[in-house]
Amino acid sequence: MQRSDPVGRPPETRRSAAWADTVFSVLAHSAAILTLLLLAGIIVSLLIGAAPAIKEYGLSFLWTSEWDPVQNKYGGLVMIYGTLMTSLIALVIAVPVSFGIALFL
Repeated sequence: MQRSDPVGRPPETRRSAAWADTVFSVLAHSAAILTLLLLAGIIVSLLIGAAPAIKEYGLSFLWTSEWDPVQNKYGGLVMIYGTLMTSLIALVIAVPVSFGIALFL
């Protein structure tokens, strides 16, 4: 059997676009850093906004359920529990529906 020369030009090797990879890497890292800075800003803003309530009622607000406006004693446990239960019910409904839609597609 004889070897023949390839017809046409040989396939070109992929030119590495190092600059494109560098630009993408810089953009991805910048987006990640921006996201972390925004998250830190949100946390700081929440802490600054909550500082007066924390000073007056303390952190026990989070785990006490007493709600007595006459004696100026408040607890947020019932509201936190209600929020968590509502979120759990929403997840119980939404997750099977979303899996069903994903499998159907």
